[in-house]
Parts: sequence; structure tokens; C-alpha cells
Amino acid sequence: MPAVAKELGMSHGNLTHHFGSIGALHAALVDQMAQELATTVYAAVRRLRDERADPITVVNAVFEAFDNGGAGRLISWLALSDNMDALKPLFKTITAAVRELTDDDHCRSNPQSVSATRHNALLLLATALGNALVGDRLHAAVGVPQGSLSKLSALNLVPRAAAKRR
Repeated sequence: MPAVAKELGMSHGNLTHHFGSIGALHAALVDQMAQELATTVYAAVRRLRDERADPITVVNAVFEAFDNGGAGRLISWLALSDNMDALKPLFKTITAAVRELTDDDHCRSNPQSVSATRHNALLLLATALGNALVGDRLHAAVGVPQGSLSKLSALNLVPRAAAKRR
């Protein structure tokens, strides 16, 4: 906590007063990050489902959300540290966003759209997390241009029209 306080320009005592412990600080960070990620994922999946955005635009928005501010790294570090309690706000927020996306007139009249929306959210979240962690190095190791994972992810998203045909 002293290093975090220094980086924020606060005293250690002030940071401890506001959060109490490093665990509480992690929880607050994850809660804020979860809200930002869920907003981005919700908007991206809705745009894709409603066919108002090119899939690569949607994928890039989600990838950037995980990359910016180290969100993907924080999620991974907490998971690897077996601090799953700190990730509860993230999973709760994602669950609520997916529920909201699938609880509308379009999805109620088209069960395949519910499945497509859920699969798209999972694909976007998993690939964005992986890309935030090792994307640059993985691209180099495999010998493909940067951005190949986002393009591949966009190609594999299930569009609304395809969901209707299934």
C-alpha cells in the first residue's frame, strides 16, 4: 500500500483510512473496472447484435477496454493470486450486462439470439483478456501481424442474422 499511496500522491495513512486494507483497495479497483468493462462490453455486443457496427470495431473497443489502465493484468493477477472474492464485482457486473442484453423483445422472440449474444460476450471477454496479457508477444511468437487476434475474433463472432438462420 505504501507504493500505491506514493504513486497516487497520497499518504499511506490516508489510503489506509479510505480503504482499510490492500484487499479492500483491490475490491474497489475491480468494482470500478468492472463497471467500465461492462459498459464497454454491453455497448459493443448490443451494436454487433443490432448490426450497427462492423465486428472489428466492436472487438477493438473491448480489447482496448481490457488493455487500458491494466484491467486485464489486474484481473489475471487477482485470479492467479486466488483472490476470487475481489473479482466478484466483475463477474456480477458481466452477468447483469449479459442478462440485460438477452432480456429484450428481440431475444424473447428469438432464442438463437440469446445463445449468440452469450457466445459473443464470452468470445470477446476471453480473447480480450488473453490479448491484454500476452497479445503482443504471442503475435510475434506465432509470426503474425499485431491485431491478428482481434481480426480472428471478429470473424468468429456470431452475427444476429446467422443466429436467426440456426
